Amino acid sequence: MPVHTIRLAGPWELHVNGSEPVRVTLPFELQVEKISCWLVRNFHRPTGLTDQSQVCIIVTTHDTSPTVCINEKRTLPSKVSQNGQVCESSYDITPLLNSFNSLAVQPAANAILNIQSAVMEIHERSPDSETQSAV
Repeated sequence: MPVHTIRLAGPWELHVNGSEPVRVTLPFELQVEKISCWLVRNFHRPTGLTDQSQVCIIVTTHDTSPTVCINEKRTLPSKVSQNGQVCESSYDITPLLNSFNSLAVQPAANAILNIQSAVMEIHERSPDSETQSAV
């Protein structure tokens, strides 16, 4: 299954308690006790997607999976890998994609917003693998 990877290093916007957004790039860290904050990044739908395409966002953080929303719809991680204090969470956003999209990441309550990286992975499933799994 071929994979195309797009780094989402920046620009991101940091939104804190309704104040004016601030532009940031990844990696990024902020102590967020008792404040509400989101990191937001907008992007266009990748070109060349087919019915066989699966688009995932993979966020690498410190300790815990963040809340991830795509176009204001919360999505749960489809896979979480923990290696010590590094947590890698994968979110399948394929059914939520529009022509223009907004990705928002929020840390767990009373945690450190520490996003080491975010990437978009586009997987092309072969039609044969779907036929075989349906049998």
